[in-house]
Amino acid sequence: MTTKQVCDVVGVGPGNGAALGRRFAKEGYAMALLARTTETSGPLAASLASARAYRCDVTEADSVARTFEAVEREMGPVHTLVYNAGSGTWGTVEDIDPAGL
Repeated sequence: MTTKQVCDVVGVGPGNGAALGRRFAKEGYAMALLARTTETSGPLAASLASARAYRCDVTEADSVARTFEAVEREMGPVHTLVYNAGSGTWGTVEDIDPAGL
């Protein structure tokens, strides 16, 4: 458990996710770095103070629930959440079916 506020970045890859993790860590947050694998998030977590990498597939509700429970148990409650995961879909809000995302 940390005494720092916890920032959870969901979708940590080598680009924006990693940059967001580094930026919030620089501001003094403890970092929970979530990604489908820890290939990128693991080394990033090792390079930051008070950071941990977690495997989480945001397309699976059980994975999300288990991961957020682990973050809270191991680091404390999430203060700031940055959602950086996902893929793009073209269409209007009326045309897009959330089940197909």
